[in-house]
Amino acid sequence: MAEWCTTCRPLAAPGRRAATAEQAREMKIFGPEVPCSAEAPPLDRLVALTGRDPGWRS
Repeated sequence: MAEWCTTCRPLAAPGRRAATAEQAREMKIFGPEVPCSAEAPPLDRLVALTGRDPGWRS
């Protein structure tokens, strides 16, 4: 396991992500959360949490 995985694991906890996302919204960094399936890949769920559309393609 990479060193960063062990260091960042507490930040990856769902409750911590939600708290961090809310703080980022207050700072106008993230937009409102985008709906995303609970079965979606973790990266898609994280992107949706930041207010971005995980289904967007260029």
